[in-house]
Amino acid sequence: MRDDPPDSDLRRLRSYVWLIGFSYICASAAIAAPSVRATYTDHPPTIDGALDDACWAQAEPTGEFAQYRPTYGNPPSESTEVRVLYDYTTLYIAFDCSIANTREIVASETQRDEYFRSDDNVGVYLDTFFDRRNAYAFFTNPLATQRDMRIINEGLGGSRRGGDTSWDGTWEVQTERLDDRWTVEMAIPFSELRFDSKGDVWGINFWRGVEMNEEDITWADIGSRQYNISRFGNLHGLEMAKLETGQGLLLTPYSTLSPRKQGSEDFEVAPKAGLDLRYPLTGLTMDITLNPDFAQIEADPAEVNLSDIERRFAEKRPFFLEGGDLYRTPIEVFYTRRVEDLETGAKIAGRLGGQDGDMVGSCVWGG
Repeated sequence: MRDDPPDSDLRRLRSYVWLIGFSYICASAAIAAPSVRATYTDHPPTIDGALDDACWAQAEPTGEFAQYRPTYGNPPSESTEVRVLYDYTTLYIAFDCSIANTREIVASETQRDEYFRSDDNVGVYLDTFFDRRNAYAFFTNPLATQRDMRIINEGLGGSRRGGDTSWDGTWEVQTERLDDRWTVEMAIPFSELRFDSKGDVWGINFWRGVEMNEEDITWADIGSRQYNISRFGNLHGLEMAKLETGQGLLLTPYSTLSPRKQGSEDFEVAPKAGLDLRYPLTGLTMDITLNPDFAQIEADPAEVNLSDIERRFAEKRPFFLEGGDLYRTPIEVFYTRRVEDLETGAKIAGRLGGQDGDMVGSCVWGG
């Protein structure tokens, strides 16, 4: 029969357990996610870049930012404040970016979705399913140039410039320069986002680039990767069940006329018509295409492939873009660019359920 341990050993064991528990609590607190509340408004702001609407004064400001680079965790050289409002159709984001000398603001004319390599910029990431893996991103520079994208699986390897910019949402942004700051107003319709209507929190992070100091700053403590979605902050206050997602039927018809004449043949005009149909739901989207026209899509770069490995090209065709992130898995099961000469097609893609009971999937049919 084994003897009971002496009291001194029990006390020592309790001390170890207490110390381990205390250390875990301290470590958790050190990386605790910050929170911000979205404030409902009956009088949404006018999107003109000026933060003089009365509703912004009612919104809760964010806490302090910290450097991401050049020295992670250091205080930023310039202060930044962000506020979040919403009504039942739109999410509104306001950035108030202080700067010592507005003449040192850097902004270049560029196309939509171009990376802001040498521009001051601000952005917001929205993890709308709160799955800590995927997010939407909306960025702009002082000229109100738009850059939006989807971040899949935390950037698929952690590339700083990762993200799928082929996704384009319909949203609005305006900026304004003042004597000691520049300000931004964003309006993002909920109809452009997919989310769990039964949820109560979104993941969120705010970002700013201060080009004159070659400095990037972040609101959440994200560690070594910009797309570390698992460490984003939390957005509270949205009444999910009341948000209007604009579940309307979108029809995009088109027609073309192709005149042609070969040799001695008679002159001919070949008409062609087609239709794209999209019906968005809160978590799912149905797409149907009839005789699609992909002529408006930019051509792939010309490459000579002398290897036996198939080249991979970005998907740019509208029919395949919605829900395209579902096909990006560690083991590729479906490469959409292999689908060519599509005459008809139908697709339902999306996600149902919360983070504890997800159903993610896509069903595609074509001919």
